[in-house]
Amino acid sequence: PSFDLVGYDGGAAIAVILGSQRADIQSIRTVAGNLDPATIANLNKKAPQADSLNPLDFAAGIANIPQRHFIGKLDTTTPPAVYNSFAQAVGQGQCLNVSLVDNADHQSGWAEQWKVLKSIPIDCAQPLEPQPILFDPTPLDGDKYHIQKKSR
Repeated sequence: PSFDLVGYDGGAAIAVILGSQRADIQSIRTVAGNLDPATIANLNKKAPQADSLNPLDFAAGIANIPQRHFIGKLDTTTPPAVYNSFAQAVGQGQCLNVSLVDNADHQSGWAEQWKVLKSIPIDCAQPLEPQPILFDPTPLDGDKYHIQKKSR
């Protein structure tokens, strides 16, 4: 059997580290991923956690695993600079895909769009340039205007 790993925020770091240690990983997807804790600490003018593992140290180990990293256009917690340092650490590889997601910040906008996002193919033939994902405001239940009918 093989596995697809999906990680959000710090779970993205776990997915990268786990993916670098196993031979049965089919793909990796990260959402608003903390892929470089040192850069995040620097952006926030804080010291990095001393004993924490950094996904950058494991990035080259996943260079040949198909992966897609979703970055919210409105995300100030894990901005594109975090992904950029991670992409440099992965090195030359055609398996690295990134998507800039409209109307998503670090915490909001992901659940509404996940059905579409998870269907985007990830393979080793996609371009390295960020691919924008347009936001569809229709919620999962199809109620575009979020109208709730009260029963009496």
